Amino acid sequence: MWDVIVLPLLCTLLIECLLSVLLFRSGRAVYGVFLCNLLTNPLMNAGLYLLSRQLGWAGYFLGLPVLEGIVVVAEAVVLARFLEWRPIRAAGTSILLNALSCGAGVLLWMW
Repeated sequence: MWDVIVLPLLCTLLIECLLSVLLFRSGRAVYGVFLCNLLTNPLMNAGLYLLSRQLGWAGYFLGLPVLEGIVVVAEAVVLARFLEWRPIRAAGTSILLNALSCGAGVLLWMW
């Protein structure tokens, strides 16, 4: 499960937390992003793993946008409440961070 759960989580934490430092320069914001990923990333990757085991690559590629969409919404809600941000700021942050970390993950996977 190292390559399915732990490695993607560590990569995501590294990318999103570093981006949060650069974007917000706030320890609380970085902590909020860190907590969001601890909640959502393992669940998403476990879901993708199960879908790909049951349906092959089709399950993975169909599940990825659906699960990423759920993650974006969940993280936006957590960020808005935890950081007391307006929903639009939390949603924009969640979309940006998840798009960049997902894109990096896809590139790493292809490599």
